[in-house]
Amino acid sequence: MLVTLKTVQKNNLVRSFCLLASIVLIPVNAIASTDLLSLRLKTSIQEVNGVREIEAGNYQTGIRKTEAHLNKLKVMSLRAPYLNNLCVAYIAQENFDKAPSVCDESVKANRESAIALNNRAVLHYLQGNMLASRADMTKAVETASQNRVVNHNQQIIGINDLMAKN
Repeated sequence: MLVTLKTVQKNNLVRSFCLLASIVLIPVNAIASTDLLSLRLKTSIQEVNGVREIEAGNYQTGIRKTEAHLNKLKVMSLRAPYLNNLCVAYIAQENFDKAPSVCDESVKANRESAIALNNRAVLHYLQGNMLASRADMTKAVETASQNRVVNHNQQIIGINDLMAKN
């Protein structure tokens, strides 16, 4: 499942980003019909504790289940999908205090996978850190140039980058 975030440009000089209304979950086959100005987050492909709740927008329950299971795991490769999902949930909740460290840990645990980099790029973008967002998105595209989520987000970040420079 994907989590879609909308971005809003408030004016030409100062850009701030916010989530509109609620986070929209869309199935992969519905990507073409969604708004071009939506950033997308991606949960893990593994069926792990808490992922269904996060995908359904029940973030508190998803976070609680994910953290409870994550605390039992010590092997980094087993922690990777949980960290990715936690990163998505914190971003979707706009919890910018917890999201950065969890997203950084997710990128490390997932060995810089395109999806983990994509999610962290979205976080950086929402925080207004365009340099870090572009760097993560560039790595994500290099890692998985055919990934539709990554390519979609790269287009949005690139378009808004051009608008900011003009």
